[in-house]
This record gives sequence, C-alpha cells and structure tokens, in this order.
Amino acid sequence: MLHLTYPGGLIVPAHPRMTFDFRTDLKYRIDGRKHWFWSFIGLTEETMRRRHLPNIMIFWNYDFSPVKGAADALGRMVHFDESGQAWLHDLGDVVEHFEGLAEFAVTKELFGDGVPVRSMRVECTLEQQPNPDSRITLSATRDALGMREVAVDWQLVPEDKRGAAEILHLLGREIGRAGFGRFKPMLTEGGSWPHGFAGNEHQMGATRMHDDPKHGVVDADCRVHGMGNLYVAGSSVFPTGGANNPTLTIVALALRLADRIKGQLA
Repeated sequence: MLHLTYPGGLIVPAHPRMTFDFRTDLKYRIDGRKHWFWSFIGLTEETMRRRHLPNIMIFWNYDFSPVKGAADALGRMVHFDESGQAWLHDLGDVVEHFEGLAEFAVTKELFGDGVPVRSMRVECTLEQQPNPDSRITLSATRDALGMREVAVDWQLVPEDKRGAAEILHLLGREIGRAGFGRFKPMLTEGGSWPHGFAGNEHQMGATRMHDDPKHGVVDADCRVHGMGNLYVAGSSVFPTGGANNPTLTIVALALRLADRIKGQLA
C-alpha cells in the first residue's frame, strides 16, 4: 500500500477577502524561531464508518491576488535586512500595486478583512485499500552484485476511486452549505484519476499483521507466523495504511517490540 496523492479540485471563495490570516504567512515564532504551520481537514470517524470511506487528509494552496506579494514586499522593506539586494524590486512591487495595498489596509483595519484570495487549490492524501493482488517478487534482472532485483506490482481497486470521488462530493456539498464558496472537483467516480495522481513514498503492508497466518505474515507482536525468533518492525506490518505519515506508528511498534524482546531475554 501507498498513500494516494492527487489534486482534488478548486475552491472559489464566496467572499474574496475572507480572513485566512492563520494560514497566509505559514510562519509562526515560538521561542524566537520561525516554525511552519500547516492545517488539514478530513472526515469524522462516524462518517467514515457509516459511509464506508477511507481516511483522507485534505489541504489547500492559495492563489492570492498580487496584493499579497506587494504586502510581503512592503514587509521586507520595513525590515531592510530581510529585503537585502531585492529592495528595488520590492519597491517596484509596492508602487505597482499601491492602490490595492491601500484598499487592503483600510478594509483590514475597518472590517478585519483578509488578504484577497482568488481561489484555493485542493490537494488530497488518501488511504489506499488493501489489495491482495498487489505483489512484491524477485525479478529475473540482477543487480551489480548478482542479486535478483525486486519487482513491485502495485494495484488499485475500484473502491479507491469511489471513495475518493465521494469524499470530494461531500466536501463540495459542505462548502456550498456553509456559504463558503463553490467547489469544482477534479475527480468523479466514472472519470479518470486527475493529472498528478501518484502513490507517495510511504511503503506499507507487504508483511501485514493478522492473527490468522492465512491472512497475514506477522502476529500482533510483529513475530513472523511459524517462527520463534523472527520479527518484523516497520510499516510493512500495517494491515491498513491510514492517511497520515507512518513514522510515529513505526517508532511506537519498534519500541513495543523492543520491550517485548527485552522481557523475553531478561
């Protein structure tokens, strides 16, 4: 399994000056240092269970009006050390969009309006459904050391696309219901995956965990079925992949396994 990544569509806000201040800079100072801030939305557990939908992480990128770039340029000019040799270029940006900057400053002060946003590009990271037809085997090709190379046969199931399309439909419905704007999805159940669709680098599930050796490679303790002293610690034991980065779960499984082996050797 991999996490499926793809562009989900385009949101056009009903009000182009909605306040997105919590996301327009993305850098927050903690203890004097800048930190990135990134937000996601997804489905509730109840919705996933009731509709039989996978986990998903939905985030978005802003298509700002040129006023945003001019405001950033003005900020760098105020702190000359951050602008550096680009000061003249920043000055040109400010002059070119001065009228828009002035309007933004007034509406921000009087009404709390945010930086003008033209649209929001939705990006998705989806949980892939386990598929027994996917296989990792040894190919006939040999590497420089004479070892047979790995061949990965990665397969999707129709349920992957159905779930992805239904989630985008739910997203569009909620955006309209809330009066937030309009959503144009890039995926429907009967259509093709959008351009940019891919499986990311999170490899999971090749030695999946299951109590029954007919349905898995390792048991609940990450021990290979039928072996007394062979264990697997990694994302390959995941029976399902979720939609989040697997690193913390991998670490947790490794620590849990280490404690168990330590107890056996004590």
